[in-house]
Amino acid sequence: MAALKSILLILLIGLSADPGKAQQVKAVTTNFPPFQMLINGRIVGMSTEIVREMAETAGISIEIFMYPWARAYQSALREDNVLIYNLLRTPEREKQFKWIGKIVPNDVNFWKLKSRKDIVIQSLDDAKKYRIGVTNMDMKHHYLVAQGFKNIQVVPKDIQNLRKLLAGRIDLLPFSNEIVLVYLANIGELDISNLEKAYFLDEISSDLYVAFSSATSDTLVEKFTASLIKMKKNGRYEKIKQKYLQ
Repeated sequence: MAALKSILLILLIGLSADPGKAQQVKAVTTNFPPFQMLINGRIVGMSTEIVREMAETAGISIEIFMYPWARAYQSALREDNVLIYNLLRTPEREKQFKWIGKIVPNDVNFWKLKSRKDIVIQSLDDAKKYRIGVTNMDMKHHYLVAQGFKNIQVVPKDIQNLRKLLAGRIDLLPFSNEIVLVYLANIGELDISNLEKAYFLDEISSDLYVAFSSATSDTLVEKFTASLIKMKKNGRYEKIKQKYLQ
């Protein structure tokens, strides 16, 4: 009996010595193709691939849940050991989460046809003379209106603007992410090889992050941070990203 108690004590000490390995991490996100999306009952996508590999590299078990954004966000705010992605990093959120690192580049650019050599933009004001397509009530729409843009055409969906740009019905298209642009082109069977960036909208560009809820142990956060750093150094992060730029 004494020997059995000793064995149980050793096992308990072993489990408590590495709390990161002893527990399963809950990850939350929302539908945002092609970064995270539900296909045949499985959550997939660029960011999801990265998060799964981060967990595997860290030796941590992970279960991912896809919720409406408000529920995902509240879960990460209120629960322990909850990982959330993709999350904008703002001053208001800085102390609400434990930040791991950038997971998705989110550069907003004006795009134009390569053949439109007449379109030269050196400042935001230069763009005001061109026809610009926006998606109704999205962040870019609000921003351009606030900056005094008048010559804008509003549609319900991003892909409609992409078709209009390719057809020459608008001159410029502000788009938040090249990866999403490629995704839309693929599902719409559109050739975007004749498009190029015309101007970088720095003021509304902000990368997306992966983070943990504030009550998460520092050990767990450090494991995931080290995993992401390793993935970026050994080329795995870039390899996953390039899959979604084809």
